[in-house]
Amino acid sequence: MRSLLLALFLGLCSLTSAGQSPLLAYDFDTGGANPAVNGGTAGPASMPLYGLTMGGASPNGTTCLQGDTALAIYGGDTGWVTNLLSGVTIAFCIETSGHTMVGNNAFAYLCGDQTAGQFRCFTDGAAGADSILFRGGGLADTLCPNAHGPQGWTHVAFVYDPAGESRAYVNGSLVNTVAQPPAVAIVGTGTFRVGGYSGSIDALDTGQFMESFKVYDTALTAAEINQLAIGCIAQTYSINSPAASFSVDGVSSSVVAPGQLAVQTGATFTVSMDTNVPAAAWELAYTLSPTLPLGGGALALPGGEIVNVDLANPGLTFFNGVFGTPWGGSPVNINVTLPGGTYGGQFAVTNPAAVSGFTFGGAVDLSVAPCLGSDFDQSLSLPPGWSTPSGVVPWTVDASGTPSTGTGPTSAATLPNYLYCETSSPNSSASFGIDTCTVNFATLSNYKLDFDLSRIGATMGTLTISLNEGGVLSTIATYSGADPNQFQNGPEWSAESIDLLPFIPTSGAASIRFGYTAGGSYTGDVSLDNVSIN
Repeated sequence: MRSLLLALFLGLCSLTSAGQSPLLAYDFDTGGANPAVNGGTAGPASMPLYGLTMGGASPNGTTCLQGDTALAIYGGDTGWVTNLLSGVTIAFCIETSGHTMVGNNAFAYLCGDQTAGQFRCFTDGAAGADSILFRGGGLADTLCPNAHGPQGWTHVAFVYDPAGESRAYVNGSLVNTVAQPPAVAIVGTGTFRVGGYSGSIDALDTGQFMESFKVYDTALTAAEINQLAIGCIAQTYSINSPAASFSVDGVSSSVVAPGQLAVQTGATFTVSMDTNVPAAAWELAYTLSPTLPLGGGALALPGGEIVNVDLANPGLTFFNGVFGTPWGGSPVNINVTLPGGTYGGQFAVTNPAAVSGFTFGGAVDLSVAPCLGSDFDQSLSLPPGWSTPSGVVPWTVDASGTPSTGTGPTSAATLPNYLYCETSSPNSSASFGIDTCTVNFATLSNYKLDFDLSRIGATMGTLTISLNEGGVLSTIATYSGADPNQFQNGPEWSAESIDLLPFIPTSGAASIRFGYTAGGSYTGDVSLDNVSIN
């Protein structure tokens, strides 16, 4: 039966592009010619470039937009007056591996319009090296961390959803979500620039390249962002399409990574599958190992999709008897509890519209383990089993840097996410608290609590770390005041380690509480990352 399924996989259908039409679309594929051709529905058919050139080599083998500090840098004038009334998506490819950041106050503006409430995207400066900031237009800042750097071409997208949030994506994966006011209209009286900003001469710098720049007047979905990313980077993982959608606890794959999440041993999680193909026979294949990328054993298909489950794995399991049941017409949600281990899965449906007759959704890897800490990178929610004690202010999972100047880190110790206390009013003197999931001390090998700690700010309070054994707290460490060796845009984190051997609870199990008493002002944000209990 495995051989039959392999044969079916080999004829997978091709992926479709994002269904929305962009207002502006520049691929910079006209060699060294100036201006650039606009393939969008707004503005003139071409865009003159001021201080920028076209050349280099883009991901698709043609030319791209490139910065040149030897020229007077302003960026390309699209001739389009900014008018975004029902949402925004800005998406582009960027490559900066040959660029050296000039300094913390140097900006490289990637797009924007000063007359539209200083609406823009930029790197360096307040964004920090290797990150990009989406700012202005009446919206709260949205940071896209680790958005470019030594990794080569990267696809970056910012989405403002008028329902009340903004989202940042790197290579098709969601990396940050920020609450926003609803129904914001971003309207200017001047024209929008690409590769620069109408309020500054600072644009793409030497060693910075851009390709496939697009602006939409709507909030694209995660699946549509994924489709755009395929044209920028090499696809190594299958992603969801309307014909085959697959997620685990809401986590799905990107074009360069499987969906990845961890749950605590004994916890129940939800496997969700859906298709728009009527009466489709369906299957969920999973293995007792992670899914495979292209080049790591996965099958690359002529239509552009990739089969990521390991068909040769002896532990390969078919959930539905190898396409044994027709689809019922509604989404299928399965609540699952699994023993400890690593699992990889992928969803498939029969599809008469595909050349092979089958279409596959994305791949998801799942790690099931007891409570051993968290790097907070799985989502912007608390890790499984972690909780906020009653009567205190919650800690916050964040990816965008603490919002106040002079307090807290500008980014995680290891990207993208970290945990912090926001001490702006009314919480400048508040008590914060968070409990980890329950640790079975009999499973530990070296009895260490390791974590990264950030204490930047003039009014740092006191962090108290305790064992919480059934509501009884035993202090194991305290940290008071600012770390004199830390400052923003410099050393922002310290690696800490606490020996737990003297504190083994009598019952053998306890959670670990991180309690923080704020120091009286907004400059007292404390932050944690990479909490490891082992």
